[in-house]
Amino acid sequence: MISFYRMGTALPGKRMGASKYVQEISEYITKNHGVPCTSAVRVGGPAGRCGIRAQFDDMASLESWIDKARSDEAYLKLTEGAAAVMTDSEDAVWKLI
Repeated sequence: MISFYRMGTALPGKRMGASKYVQEISEYITKNHGVPCTSAVRVGGPAGRCGIRAQFDDMASLESWIDKARSDEAYLKLTEGAAAVMTDSEDAVWKLI
């Protein structure tokens, strides 16, 4: 099992907007790409961290989704919304053992 994480920090005063944004992205991926995806906000640590987690059976499935996402114009447009509510983002891929 492979988990893909994309996390970022909300701009000052934009925590609510960032939380709604990651929920929207997560729901879009689940509904339109058929990939189980959840959104979360960090409890403890730096304030305003939030992000998504998508689950894949293996690396080939993740790579296939990346190709699909890159060719999905609606998804790409949706990702542009991050600049209005997030300062940075970080991607991570974890293999569950």
